[in-house]
Amino acid sequence: MVEEQVSTGQRSGVQMLIDRAGSSQSKMPMMEIIFDRLISLVSSSYRSFTSFTVDVEIESNQTMRFGEYVEALPNPTLISIVKAVEWNSFIILRVDQPLTYGLIDILFGGQKAEPNLQVEGRLYTSIEQSIVHSIADVFLNELSTAFDPISPITFNLERIESNPRFATIARPEDTAIILRLKMKMESRNGYIDLVIPHSSLDPVKKILQKSFLGDRASKDQSWQSHMHTEIANASVTLSVYLNGITSTIKNIANLKVGDTIILDKEPDEDIFITIDKLKISSGKIGKIGDNVAIKISDEINLNKYKS
Repeated sequence: MVEEQVSTGQRSGVQMLIDRAGSSQSKMPMMEIIFDRLISLVSSSYRSFTSFTVDVEIESNQTMRFGEYVEALPNPTLISIVKAVEWNSFIILRVDQPLTYGLIDILFGGQKAEPNLQVEGRLYTSIEQSIVHSIADVFLNELSTAFDPISPITFNLERIESNPRFATIARPEDTAIILRLKMKMESRNGYIDLVIPHSSLDPVKKILQKSFLGDRASKDQSWQSHMHTEIANASVTLSVYLNGITSTIKNIANLKVGDTIILDKEPDEDIFITIDKLKISSGKIGKIGDNVAIKISDEINLNKYKS
């Protein structure tokens, strides 16, 4: 009896350690930003896809064991197995039955009234699977766009399974992010589940753990244009450096009007053109009218003249 209690205590301790590991893996603030962008993107895309007023919102966002999620799924159910190409891993996208039938009703010209059709336990037809395939394609395209500021990623729909047992993309004990989205289409609604095992996020986990990352995908083009214009119109002083010599203080003190300073420079030798002491090019000195002039003999190249 005592041994059973010790064994139970050991299992509980191990379970707590595993749960804590799962909790620490879920601390990825950037995922919240990605999911917020995803909601906005899929709402707009599904409005265009269905020609209906579509609202998408987060129903829940939690971390749980992959095995527990799969065991809770009804059978049959339509599960899209998706490959994250650049991560070399897989994720799952599941569209529930009410949403599937609601979309079929809308896309095939059904009435706006709430449908009463409830069919459980039967296999899905090829038409229903085709509709879910189209829904998944739209969703995955926007999911890729949502990830772009973090890490460009391509999501490819590999296959659709109707039996949860064949949707094994991770070990049952592995933790996964389960994002459930509620999709409302007037009187119809349903759920889409996005399942991302934590192991799938390993290539970008360090970035996702950051508190903030500038959104490169939402640059203000008008502001960029304004900055380019202002920078291009900024005034700078262009200088020409002839050369110099080393002399003693005594010789410099004895200089008088009419003396000649001989520079260590040939008459035909290139001289440097500078901006704020930064060499940008070279040229030859000459004369145009009553003015001294410089003829550019090399392209402007900051790296070439960097000292």
